[in-house]
Amino acid sequence: MKAHLASRAWKDIRVGDLIRLESDDFIPADMILISSSEPEGLSYIETSNLDGETNLKIKQASHQTAHLTSAAAFARLAGHLRSEQPNNSLYTYEGTLELSGQKIPMSPDQMLLRGAQMRNTPWCYGLVVFTGHETKLMRNATAAPIKRTAVERQVNIQIVFLFIVLLALSLSSTIGSSIRQWFFAKNQWYLLSAELTGNRVKGFVEDILTFVILYNNLIPISYVCSHELVATALTPHLA
Repeated sequence: MKAHLASRAWKDIRVGDLIRLESDDFIPADMILISSSEPEGLSYIETSNLDGETNLKIKQASHQTAHLTSAAAFARLAGHLRSEQPNNSLYTYEGTLELSGQKIPMSPDQMLLRGAQMRNTPWCYGLVVFTGHETKLMRNATAAPIKRTAVERQVNIQIVFLFIVLLALSLSSTIGSSIRQWFFAKNQWYLLSAELTGNRVKGFVEDILTFVILYNNLIPISYVCSHELVATALTPHLA
């Protein structure tokens, strides 16, 4: 059987693919090291993209697969891999590779993580375990936190408090207005308002919106805008 190697983009790699990497290649997916060009299946990788460490780490293929150094022998590899679920732990892995009825335990020593780089190893063969967002690199990726100053946090809390006060004032004013309009409108003829005969729920909602507009000056939106403008203007002068 003649093995055929083909170049493939990272996005086209699937779980279970058998891939070959060469020196200085970045590892495109989490994969199990099957064999390499080095004696006893050794492989050297740099994980600075994962943990910031620039010293090379040694990975070693299982002695039961390290002899598969030819492309033809690697292409004939057939079996099953029982793997743990995707997780964000960079230093642990548990799995079992079944080849010809033989169970071969897999450990972190055989795991090549996406984002690491091959070093000082002419080539190696591997079996893809996790791809895309299931890789440990992506599992550890988090969105950058939004940075706010103590003043901004305090202003946000105060604005929320003032908004609650605004709603409370609007609700209490609407209740008072509704009581006057529903029960005392006839006695207050000088206000030129008749008793509400339409939909009271609709009128109640309209009154709430009216009082919210009347009391909107409680929330100092202009202060927030002024604060942002001043902060922007002073940014070039910060050391």
